[in-house]
Amino acid sequence: MAGAQAFPRQPQSWTPPAAILDGIDIFLMQQASQFVLSGPRYVTTYRVPAEQGNMAFRADTYDTAIAAIYLLERKQVALATNLVDGLYAAMMHDPVGDGRIVAATWANSLLGQGGDFSTTIFPGAGLSDTGNMCWAAIAMARAFHYTGRAHYLHGARTIGDWVVKHTAVADEWGGFSGGYEEGGAKRPWRSVEHNTDAFALFRLLRQVTGEARWEEHMLAAQALVRRCFIDGPDGTAHFCTGTGVGPVLNEDVIPTDCQTWTALSGIALDVRNACLRYVVANHQTTSGDFVGMRFSSTGREVQNENTAGAALALGEAGWSEGRALLASLQDQIRRAPGTDGLGVVATPAAECWTGAGLGWSYFNWPHSAASTWTGLALLAAGTGLADNPNPFSELRSQPGRFGSE
Repeated sequence: MAGAQAFPRQPQSWTPPAAILDGIDIFLMQQASQFVLSGPRYVTTYRVPAEQGNMAFRADTYDTAIAAIYLLERKQVALATNLVDGLYAAMMHDPVGDGRIVAATWANSLLGQGGDFSTTIFPGAGLSDTGNMCWAAIAMARAFHYTGRAHYLHGARTIGDWVVKHTAVADEWGGFSGGYEEGGAKRPWRSVEHNTDAFALFRLLRQVTGEARWEEHMLAAQALVRRCFIDGPDGTAHFCTGTGVGPVLNEDVIPTDCQTWTALSGIALDVRNACLRYVVANHQTTSGDFVGMRFSSTGREVQNENTAGAALALGEAGWSEGRALLASLQDQIRRAPGTDGLGVVATPAAECWTGAGLGWSYFNWPHSAASTWTGLALLAAGTGLADNPNPFSELRSQPGRFGSE
């Protein structure tokens, strides 16, 4: 498929500093409206130049889920529920149809045409990733809490049951494995990130359903994560990536989000400060004159999704270091290379490498997930009003406050 030039054709900056959240809202609306103007849909992952070909059409499940979570907090209910309806449609129309959601679809065609109305699969993105699926279910459960629409609860429960059925591990460490590769091969390893996502999902399902059965699964995910904590002298204690095949730690690379997402989730509050000390001391870096976080211990350059996640985690813990990261993200909206003046670029460098053992890159294009996490961090810092800006948290607001229609 030929490359597509993103809309609008020219950057249209949103300049008032006090309205930076409005700019992120506009950016996400544009990302959701590149090809579809209403109804169930995904956000496009990047705002890319025309010469990047198919990347203009990529729409990730994770980016769409986290965008919906943010937009619900911003009370952008119509767009948020369009995105959650897109996630629900992707699950219901999946070509396997067992409750899974693939990692990414085509933004211009969520469902196939020509007689096959199953969910489209973006090239190389047909895996069933435990973490991505948990995020989709978290977005659905939050949407149910806010709107009372029954199909959102149905979707969240369906995905929760899929994770338990397909990824629960029965050895002495327990927890949940990584899902399935595109060809159907099982991913036998267990990651701290995925189990933190699962912990948050199962806790949320316990809250919104009142069903005690989710407690067992929540505790299983928590136990696996705690197994992966590596203690050490001040500034060195951290969570490793997770496990290899079987109950053995994978200590080859240390992801930033294993420290910040565990902090945000409250899965191991007794070691939260130790992990935040580690990430500030070891993962903070600069790209040009912009400060931020690397993706991992072996990554290169600032990666803004992790920068914003760290700003949110540090802010919730009362650490002043989060303010500098937030200031950098806001500065990047205004003047980073590649900015459109509304969203946040994935990295202010030309390319950000995730690191050895991970192996993919992020690029200097406006990015839905980086923009969304920046918005959540700003909401948590008090820039705007929100009830539940921490996407891992239990919900504090009253259910049904947006109504069912």
